[in-house]
Amino acid sequence: MTVRRVVPADVAALDWLDDGTRTGVAAAEAAGAGRSLVLAEGGAEGLVGVLAVDLPPWRDRTVPWLWLVEVHPEHRGQGIGTGLLTEGHRQLAMSGHRVVELGVAQANPRAATLYRRLGYLDVGEGVDPGPEPWIRMRLTLRP
Repeated sequence: MTVRRVVPADVAALDWLDDGTRTGVAAAEAAGAGRSLVLAEGGAEGLVGVLAVDLPPWRDRTVPWLWLVEVHPEHRGQGIGTGLLTEGHRQLAMSGHRVVELGVAQANPRAATLYRRLGYLDVGEGVDPGPEPWIRMRLTLRP
């Protein structure tokens, strides 16, 4: 499996994502490398994971905001999410970013555990318009 940047033709291959998420990935990819980092992992069976990060100052971000890490349900638990995150962190650090933040639903302890294992620290809480409570997390990137 390889992690690489998403290209426009990849969006249709992410048919296992819901329509809203796929639309968000398409918008982030179309915004370009200066505004977003969109990576996918794939192999012989197609794309099985995707990661998306908004880069400042796009969407009024002051630090990179990781808003999507999704792995195809049939491929979860195989290290794909960790691989996407590791490569995303590396690319962010290489481009000069020193931190990345995200929000994880309090109802998703499995994801929060993964982020903490990778070094993310809890830095606050929030409520989506839903209202679904979430934890704000931050990782300091190593250059």
